[in-house]
Amino acid sequence: MRTVVLCAAVLALFHAVSADIYMHNPRGSNNRLDEANTNRRNANRLFDSQNNGKGGYNVGAMYYYAGSTLRIEWTMQHGCGDDGINNCDIILQYMCDDTPNRFVGGADGVVKENNSLANNLRDGTTTDSINQGERKLKEEFSTRIEYGRQEQFDFYKKCATRKNNEGLFLAGQRLRRNRATNTRQNPNGDVNPYGYECPEERDYYPYWHPTPWRDIAVLTVANRRQNCEWYRQESQNVKNKGECTNALYNTKAECESNSGTWVETGAWNIDPPECGVAPRSRTNHLGNGIDQDKGRIGDMPGGDHERGVAHEASYYDWTIPQDLTSENCALRIRYNISTEDINGPNGGQDDFFFTGSNGNNREPVVANYTSGSGVHRLNQNDPQVDFGIGVPLQLAINTAQFGRTFQDRSHRFAVRGRPEGVRSDAIIHNLNIRGKRGNIVQTYPAVEYDFIPNNLVIKKNDYVHIQWTGTNTNPNGNDGQGKEGTDRNNMVEMADSKMNHPLHLTQRNMIPVSLSADTLSRFNPSGTQMAHGETSELDDHSTYLDQGIVKFAKTGTYHYMSTRNNNFSNRSQKGKIVVDDATDDTKLAEKVAVAVTVPIATMIFLGVAYAYAAKHPASWVANTLVKLKVMKPRSKPDNYYTIKDSRAFLGSHGAATVAAPVAAAGSSSASASRHVL
Repeated sequence: MRTVVLCAAVLALFHAVSADIYMHNPRGSNNRLDEANTNRRNANRLFDSQNNGKGGYNVGAMYYYAGSTLRIEWTMQHGCGDDGINNCDIILQYMCDDTPNRFVGGADGVVKENNSLANNLRDGTTTDSINQGERKLKEEFSTRIEYGRQEQFDFYKKCATRKNNEGLFLAGQRLRRNRATNTRQNPNGDVNPYGYECPEERDYYPYWHPTPWRDIAVLTVANRRQNCEWYRQESQNVKNKGECTNALYNTKAECESNSGTWVETGAWNIDPPECGVAPRSRTNHLGNGIDQDKGRIGDMPGGDHERGVAHEASYYDWTIPQDLTSENCALRIRYNISTEDINGPNGGQDDFFFTGSNGNNREPVVANYTSGSGVHRLNQNDPQVDFGIGVPLQLAINTAQFGRTFQDRSHRFAVRGRPEGVRSDAIIHNLNIRGKRGNIVQTYPAVEYDFIPNNLVIKKNDYVHIQWTGTNTNPNGNDGQGKEGTDRNNMVEMADSKMNHPLHLTQRNMIPVSLSADTLSRFNPSGTQMAHGETSELDDHSTYLDQGIVKFAKTGTYHYMSTRNNNFSNRSQKGKIVVDDATDDTKLAEKVAVAVTVPIATMIFLGVAYAYAAKHPASWVANTLVKLKVMKPRSKPDNYYTIKDSRAFLGSHGAATVAAPVAAAGSSSASASRHVL
């Protein structure tokens, strides 16, 4: 079997996890549900994030239209991109599941089916994990709708039964069991499971067994870009994955030698993931990134950062599949980082940090480091190293973290068919709100309120789906306007982004004048989630707004803000929509067409003019060309002219030229030839 690649990767030269990757749009949960605590209550609720417990956003229902463009935005602590600090991969995936649960229950062994309220993917209503305590590995709890779940019970059960891949690098870590629930990064993974997540599938990409996740994009560093085609070929989007009918066995050979049948299934039969260079961001900083790659491999559009300008957080613009409809979807982002201290089994740094051959028990070459304090292996925990100064220095190295996977996931969202009358080829952009209540310190590692995208550039007649959500259970004491603990937002138009007062309703441009007062009220909606507070601060309005889609048929630049959260000098919540006549590609084509057409037309016109002037030397055309100093008069005869240099206008390979005039009568010169244009 081909070498598998560790999707993990982060050089984390410390023992404690502090903060790593957080998804801001769609709202990443970091295992939160709807909690008023500063830190999440249960890090094991749905998945293993390896992130700081302070991160994440409370649950809020959202939906998006099929074929629309959704901005996925994130920040990550340890950096990525072509910065020479570490190797990294960003893996973007989604999963949808509307299938009612089926399970074998009771002593009768009868297959039972629950109603649609027990659909496999759900947020739940409690922060308790579906797979801990008395509920651990009990299928009957998988249908209890109070418990959140994303992967199916059967997916985890196979993982807990199956032997782990013995070809993976363990870095000296001792696994509690030789099962796929136990990995180098999580050697005791079977003790306290993370929902129904399979730790081995989480830590490695592409995974070698079937997975419920579908690939969107793989973003990596420049020196790994040669692996893009392999990523695309190995993706389950296009390739079946195998598993044994006896769930214990991990490889085909072991399966068949123990009377099992190896079954290859699961290809999603959709486009392979896009692959390219990840946005570059610096280490030790949850901040903005720079897009380095406009030429990613694949058909789906990527981000549109201006190259080399770090003006926004790292993001990817995902075009949701046109044929996708589901009420129960989730999005996952994985951040894998590694170091090059240890070479792969082939000895070169072109190999990935951790590689293995499924079942062959092959590990990378781990060299010894010789120092004044002795010899140690590079995969040794906390070694003391004397690099020539006569004093040993202790390194903060935990080999379980030499290759590291962090992740975040969204809450449940829906993907729905387009509204009636909106063509399938029409472009729909999603305009949302990110962030949570609080100042920059209180929200960290989440962010304060902002529109996203806050600088949206679209084409004339594009649609924008305006929608946002929030919560009434932010931590009390966090800074902000309105009733304590609440999120509220609205959108009012301004004349300019540098201003902080809205335009009068009669002066509006962005919101169509034809909209009724009832429709306009949806920008400041009343709803069922009331806080019973100050009306002017929107307390009695809903946390959620769905404006639907708005068609922008008028070009221009439109500025807007939130009256509640735009607090000058404390926080800004403003946005801009630029409606252009055409895309940059269209404009470029038009410029090229003009640049080519105008010179050709000019040459044709001048050629005709020269030909006419040569035949009619006394004409207005000939006199005009003389005045323009592109032709000069001749003394014999007085009204006869010649072109100064025909090549200057017709090119060195012109189809016709004009030679010197025939010599005057009585001249001693022989007759000269003349080609008439």
